[in-house]
Amino acid sequence: MNISLPQTATWYNNATTTQGSSCVVNGVKRDREVLPGDMLVSLPSIFVSTNDLQLVRNSLDSLLALQNSTGQLRYTGCPFDHLRIVSFTYHLYSSIGIYHLYRYSGDLEYVEIVWGNFTRGLA
Repeated sequence: MNISLPQTATWYNNATTTQGSSCVVNGVKRDREVLPGDMLVSLPSIFVSTNDLQLVRNSLDSLLALQNSTGQLRYTGCPFDHLRIVSFTYHLYSSIGIYHLYRYSGDLEYVEIVWGNFTRGLA
């Protein structure tokens, strides 16, 4: 029996989430995408457990790559860029992710690279 529901979407497990080798996703049984709200909890845990700074950068880059022309961020990262929903709350969660990266790594160069576009979205 084949059931077709209107809310059913095609699901691919081979999508590219980041240009790096790893990222933070919101669960293997869920969307498997980078969500800044989830990073609020997971980033401090990553820093104290594995200190995988590249994983954090890849995750933030996945979000920042989808900024629109006004600098606003979507509520989720790649690969689901067809979901063009902008979220002010999740934009702020992304700022907390950038803050955590700087706090735990001291990587001011990364902050300087992303900060101009990020703050444009706040305007």
